[in-house]
Amino acid sequence: MGPGSSIDPRPGGLLIAADVESGEPKIGQVLEVDPEERLLWAWRPLGSLGDVSEVEVELQPGSSQQDDEPSTEIVVTERPTTVPIPWSVGSAQACVGGGLATW
Repeated sequence: MGPGSSIDPRPGGLLIAADVESGEPKIGQVLEVDPEERLLWAWRPLGSLGDVSEVEVELQPGSSQQDDEPSTEIVVTERPTTVPIPWSVGSAQACVGGGLATW
């Protein structure tokens, strides 16, 4: 997620972001939240009704570089899905135009 991205981190929350590799605007919906452990959303390119994927962000205990300091690993997994994204393209464009996200 690049600059101008916005996420409402509650189940059903709106996500507007730019794909970090292509810079393409995406719109999505938060599916699940497990505070301090996991966040799952589905997203698709703005203006497309297909190409939906799920993104799972997991926080896991990591191996510390120093023995006494705990660390956390962030694991991000993206996979194709058939989860429908309920917002219309018009709604997404209104959100982008309204300043929630800019590219």
